[in-house]
Amino acid sequence: MKPSGIGEWILGDPAVLKIGDEIHLWGNEVFHGINHYVSHVSDPMNFTKFEESVILPGAVRATALIEDGKVILFYEQYELPLFRKSKIHWIESIIGKWEWTTGEEVLKPELDWEKVGTHRVGSPFVF
Repeated sequence: MKPSGIGEWILGDPAVLKIGDEIHLWGNEVFHGINHYVSHVSDPMNFTKFEESVILPGAVRATALIEDGKVILFYEQYELPLFRKSKIHWIESIIGKWEWTTGEEVLKPELDWEKVGTHRVGSPFVF
């Protein structure tokens, strides 16, 4: 897999789920958001870009879980200027439809130590 956007050089921080006989992977590009890739379990090294789940610059480090027939992605969303402030957002989609909800804020920096230097909360991990 390679970054797909012009000027992108990073495709990273993957979140992976096995759904049926497919492997679904969400990886971020720094300037173009979070992309969704799919491969068959029999060929786990051959991912194809399926769609863009989050189309916002600064959306990074997704974590994914399945609940009640839906995939829920939690991710860090940077605000402008990039890499100085961030919050945790979430979206969801019914498996197979892949029509994502609009990102909603879940967590923001509130404690004094979270606001030293930058105002960030990041790298969500949910299970």
